[in-house]
Amino acid sequence: MDPDDAGKTGPVATISIDIDAHAEAVWSVIADPTTYPTWLVGTRRVLQVDPDFPARGSRFRHEVGVGPFRLRDHSTVLDSHLRSRCLVLQVRARPVIGAARVEMTVLTAGVGCARITMREQPRAMPFGPLLRPVAEHLIKARNARSLANLRGLLETPEAIREAPLADDVRRSAERSLVGAPVRRPRRRGVVGGTRAIA
Repeated sequence: MDPDDAGKTGPVATISIDIDAHAEAVWSVIADPTTYPTWLVGTRRVLQVDPDFPARGSRFRHEVGVGPFRLRDHSTVLDSHLRSRCLVLQVRARPVIGAARVEMTVLTAGVGCARITMREQPRAMPFGPLLRPVAEHLIKARNARSLANLRGLLETPEAIREAPLADDVRRSAERSLVGAPVRRPRRRGVVGGTRAIA
């Protein structure tokens, strides 16, 4: 963290969700920034990805925003563990939104099921401490929606076929649906959160 960022970090917003897909398929999507516009809320376009991504220190350039409002910046891999399926990014959208440390971890949660956890901590926040609880609520809501989008992408063959995924990512996602056991309907929600996602 830069010295100028000291004392400007916000609370850690943590969201977890279960996905009916193999952990490898989930990891192949989150480790490929070109998929982010299909599920990560606010990501409009990915402009360039370093060829060694997700190696530590690699970057990708992106465009984020809502409606006509757009920002271009880059995000950097702070850490990456392929065997434990953990990716840590320093995400930037300056000067308006600032920067954040985002950690995404994928664990096996049963046969053909994975649990993804996203932890986000703002850095160099452009707003005062009085607004931090509001910011935490908004971050949790955005990340919950993003993970719900990711679940929808990976759990339906139609979404996989229509999504602009790389061939190897698409094959991995399609394989996760083949031979998957039939499960009884269950309430689908955010693990450890207060609001369920329909």
